[in-house]
Amino acid sequence: MSNKSSGTGFERDFAEYMAEKGYWAHVFQDNRNGQPFDIILAKDGNTQAGDCKVCENDVFRLSRMEPNQISAMTRWVECGNGEPWYYILLERANQVFRVPFSKLLELKRSGQKMIDDAQIIQLGELLCNDWEKWKWK
Repeated sequence: MSNKSSGTGFERDFAEYMAEKGYWAHVFQDNRNGQPFDIILAKDGNTQAGDCKVCENDVFRLSRMEPNQISAMTRWVECGNGEPWYYILLERANQVFRVPFSKLLELKRSGQKMIDDAQIIQLGELLCNDWEKWKWK
């Protein structure tokens, strides 16, 4: 399965998962120009924008932070919104984490090329501990 097709499935499934957790969830449709966010989540007056990434080897390559995403997420914050997020599925660990855009951007700008599962766990917040079990509900 390609990164794009596994990512699209994850976006859809993650939106459904978060909706079950009480969020209003919207997945943006892909277009030929590429949208800066994959998903918008809202609950209790808090709106989150973010990008969904599947990490097959539980490694997130910072090169996957695309220029249009960086500029849109930076502008999102400049407009007074909260932290944008990367929602990362660690496939081997079977877990989903929410990692702050600002932390990933800081690492990317410092020259780091990737982060492994230990760093994702340290930087992020666990959202789902048993993704496969939930996904096949």
